[in-house]
Amino acid sequence: MIQFNILKFLTKETFQIAVQVMDLNCLANVYIDKIIIDTDLNVKESGPSDSPVFEMTVQGDQKSVSFSLSAKELMNGDTTPRMFFVYVKTKGTPGPETPCGLDTEYSVKAVADLSVVYNKAIALMKCGKGCGCTDDECLVSTKLANLSMEYYKLTSCIELGMNTEALESFNRLMGRTVTGTKVYTQNCGCNDN
Repeated sequence: MIQFNILKFLTKETFQIAVQVMDLNCLANVYIDKIIIDTDLNVKESGPSDSPVFEMTVQGDQKSVSFSLSAKELMNGDTTPRMFFVYVKTKGTPGPETPCGLDTEYSVKAVADLSVVYNKAIALMKCGKGCGCTDDECLVSTKLANLSMEYYKLTSCIELGMNTEALESFNRLMGRTVTGTKVYTQNCGCNDN
């Protein structure tokens, strides 16, 4: 029902949101009601949490909304990389010919600042022999390949709307796992580094 035209970080701190109701005859009487944002800390699979970091009610009958937000302000100055889940709630009544799946009240899409992943990849590429290990001991290429595949999984899951899997990949890339073990550290992993 909702088309996410823009949902991306413009800078390390600011992300842009531009959404609209799909331009379909069956959605002629459907409008944007609210924008609600949760983070990886409070997201639920069943829909928006009871304590979102942002909530905005859209006045009037708006078919599209566009604005920018500061992630740092949303997180009260916390600079820890976070994944945000943007929910768009609609109001109005879809027509009876609305295709199955386009008549849901909420649409959701994830967004994250992935510059920290880029920085980790650069650190792994620069490691090389600078870590003091020999070629056959170094795990740089394996760690870089794992990071690259996890990044691909994350971006694919975001694009496909597979938010649970995207969150799992994001947490792995940020070094947060269910077991509490660290992954994708900036060092090469050899010689106890």
